[in-house]
Amino acid sequence: KFYIENLLVNIRKLIEEKNCDQASVELLNTLAFCCTNIITFRQLLIRYDAFRRTFDGMPLTEWFIQQSIFGRSHPVHALFTLDGLKDMENIIIGQMHEKGLSSTDFTSQIEQFLHLLEKTNRSMEKAVAGHLVWKDRILMSLRQYFLFGFQSRGIMNEPKIFMSMRGRHFKKEIAKIEKWRAKGEFLPDSNEDEVDHTSLSQKIKLLKPENRFPLFLNLLSCFLFMMNNYIIEPSSAYYAEALGSSDALSGIMVGAAPWFAIASAIVYSYWTNHNYKQPILLAGILQFIGNLMYSSAYSYKSIEMCLIGRAITGL
Repeated sequence: KFYIENLLVNIRKLIEEKNCDQASVELLNTLAFCCTNIITFRQLLIRYDAFRRTFDGMPLTEWFIQQSIFGRSHPVHALFTLDGLKDMENIIIGQMHEKGLSSTDFTSQIEQFLHLLEKTNRSMEKAVAGHLVWKDRILMSLRQYFLFGFQSRGIMNEPKIFMSMRGRHFKKEIAKIEKWRAKGEFLPDSNEDEVDHTSLSQKIKLLKPENRFPLFLNLLSCFLFMMNNYIIEPSSAYYAEALGSSDALSGIMVGAAPWFAIASAIVYSYWTNHNYKQPILLAGILQFIGNLMYSSAYSYKSIEMCLIGRAITGL
């Protein structure tokens, strides 16, 4: 009754005046406000649950048991119910049909709001059941290893570090409602409950023709770079001995290319913001020169040439 007595008065007047267009807008805005309150309150409960679990306090499970024992007469429980909205929705849809207006967009937006509520409710039920998100699991392990004994001294004596569990956040859900307020409609979200069934061949066909060859060059360069590692790693010790050096240098031969690749990645990341053709051509030329020096080192019995070749390959 909280929303009915405080927020739905104006909507009732609009319905009585047969102003279904404005009534639908007001109902959606009210529903957005209700969803924001409910999601925020659920977020606070999950935050409380995670914080109390950090210090072995009363979890949400015990809170739910107590609320079921003491009854649901507390005003807070009214935040979890949307009584009366469904009846108003049906009345507005009926008025739209009488005027020959489509109610598809209106009903779909309401379903989106209810989907957000159902999604956050599932997350809260998981928290009640004792489920911990992966970040909290890591924090719990770290606390057990490094902060053992601090809990008995009290919260005030705990080290001032960010080692408190926080639970799942609802940033995406709140952001979706915020975008709805800005745009007046729900934007398609490809990351939520949607699976891309497009095959690889179909994705390649959707690419622009001028982007297909660079993609092929990228894949080819990655293949050649990894093939270098597969060839060099098992034979590096034998090759170092053949060059008259200790097989202990085989590790440097293998690791030289990745180390120089890390250094060159900074330059390439900046360069490719302005040009793409020249960096990939330079990388291909350097890889060719580096492999040529690596293979020619056997003729000259030079471990220095071998290592320089590996370094140039990484560039």
